[in-house]
Amino acid sequence: MSLGNLLTGTVGTLGDVVGGIGSAAGLGGVTQPLNPLLDHVGNTLGGVVDDTLGLTNDLLGILTPGGPFQRCIKAALSNDASLYGFPDILGAVNLPVVSDLTYDLSDVHPYNLDYRYQPAAVTYPTSAQQAATVVQCALQFGVAIAPRTGGHGYADFCLGGRDGALVIDTKNLNSFRLNADGSVTFGAGLRLRDLTDHLASIGRTAAFGVVGDIGTGGHCTIGGLGPLSRQLGTCADQLLSSQCVTASGQVATASPYENPDLFFAIRGAAASFCLVTEFTLSTIPSIPVTHFQFNITFGTVTDLAPFFIQYQNFIAQPDLPREFSCTLTLLQDTIIFQGVYSGDVSGFDQLNLQAILPFGNPSLQIVSKIVTTVTHDLVYAIQDIFGLLPTHFYAKNLKFTPRTLMSPAAVEAMFEYIQNTNKGTLAWFIVWDLEAGRTNDFPASHSAYVHRDALYYMQIYLVDLLALSSSVNPAIKSFANGLHALMQQLVPGVDDAAYPGYVDPELPAPQRAYWGVNVPYLQAVKRKWDPRNLFQGFAGQGIRADGVL
Repeated sequence: MSLGNLLTGTVGTLGDVVGGIGSAAGLGGVTQPLNPLLDHVGNTLGGVVDDTLGLTNDLLGILTPGGPFQRCIKAALSNDASLYGFPDILGAVNLPVVSDLTYDLSDVHPYNLDYRYQPAAVTYPTSAQQAATVVQCALQFGVAIAPRTGGHGYADFCLGGRDGALVIDTKNLNSFRLNADGSVTFGAGLRLRDLTDHLASIGRTAAFGVVGDIGTGGHCTIGGLGPLSRQLGTCADQLLSSQCVTASGQVATASPYENPDLFFAIRGAAASFCLVTEFTLSTIPSIPVTHFQFNITFGTVTDLAPFFIQYQNFIAQPDLPREFSCTLTLLQDTIIFQGVYSGDVSGFDQLNLQAILPFGNPSLQIVSKIVTTVTHDLVYAIQDIFGLLPTHFYAKNLKFTPRTLMSPAAVEAMFEYIQNTNKGTLAWFIVWDLEAGRTNDFPASHSAYVHRDALYYMQIYLVDLLALSSSVNPAIKSFANGLHALMQQLVPGVDDAAYPGYVDPELPAPQRAYWGVNVPYLQAVKRKWDPRNLFQGFAGQGIRADGVL
């Protein structure tokens, strides 16, 4: 996996010039031909060193195959080539580091192809202590750190959000154990499917998402919502403690009793503060659940407006049972109403969902499926819309609360817009995801996750399957942005507030959108734990020590 072999030609000359990098004397030999390269790198590399000359020295060391930065990484990982990957430097001196296909495929593998970043290194530590040594390399050379678990970030911030970051992938941190009190301790490299399987094997469960390939390290630190969250809270709410590597390169424990300020930040914004390596999570015994799914096909999407109005009224009931959880997913010619009820079919039947389903509308066809299973089967039972393959896509997110419900007129206008506006693709969907319940029992000040008033999130998601350029076609963005703006126009109080698991690089004030009233406190925590902004897992949208929004 070590791909840092120096090519011959002009780049080889660069290697000769900076062979003894790190000294002012070495820089003295770098003359005019290197300026384009250094200008590009200086603008894009995720360095955090305050001294400009020191930063330039470090950048050259980072770029050089076999240079001091790469040697530091290799030593930190016991010179095991399976635990690190570096890019080759390609092209002439006046052509900066360009995409290395082998490196992209073996180590980088972006999720959203609209965002293509070239990390300075991708690492795969096998222990918290090894990860700490890698962090010390980043600190020494002034390289920003991007933690990565599942790698499903909408804007590939787990690659740094710009060229030149150090990616620390936690996939090898995959331990799992049951504790005497019924809690479980597991590595941050586990995927949700892995966690589900481990819990099933011991007859336990917890609240988290059902897309099996999502990484726990990211999911449980941005909130982490799932079918049982209305009963148990977010994944972050169920955390008892976390082990992490701080910006000083030390392994620390964060809990309500030890480093509580860092524990606060971890539960909603961890990637701006540290590398989480291990969680301890409370669990409950597995419970029977009834999974339901109604597929409603339609001729025109505007026919769905009466059903949506009924649906919104139903989920907005203050006494809606917390055992009930659901999503609506709108596709090209179908809307899928699916979810779970914690209990058997007889309890599910008491919800009387038939009262809100549009059985009397001849233009709508309804196919139902109701199955009683156990909680750990949900990861396999519920449809995985998002998929695993990297694509060009664009997404927007809106939060609705009990105080910002859509009026009937707004619902009709929404579906008219969806019906009549060019989407630029056939591969699109819109999801309305029910929240509230136990998640909203906590005040906004309970943790970094701030959205304790959310009733449901609306997510607009479009995929450009053709992608004739480096980004999605303009019609895709126009549709999503237009629908987002229409909802804000028609529903007073709906603003840019967004779930941090659905990052949006185009938000004008992302920190406030993701973390709201908690931003000032999080900035203070950042100044204490990461004053040099080493951890940049949310890239330019994350919490910064200097308070820049």
